[in-house]
Amino acid sequence: MYPNPARNWFTIERKGDLNAKITLELYDVSGRFLMQKQLTAGSNKVYFDISNLSKGVYMLKILNGENSLLKMVTKE
Repeated sequence: MYPNPARNWFTIERKGDLNAKITLELYDVSGRFLMQKQLTAGSNKVYFDISNLSKGVYMLKILNGENSLLKMVTKE
């Protein structure tokens, strides 16, 4: 994930298995869902436009079917 902290956008780039479908969900710190993106088979990058969000900390949930991971994203 880069850049982090971000200003108006950030990119998620994956390495490894490009065949897996990955869902990315962005939440605010109160747990309110904001947006969702997909990394489909064959793609290795997805772009998040966060220009309309306020400065603060957000949670990015990364789901690949069986597993999930949370990452923190800071908007300056």
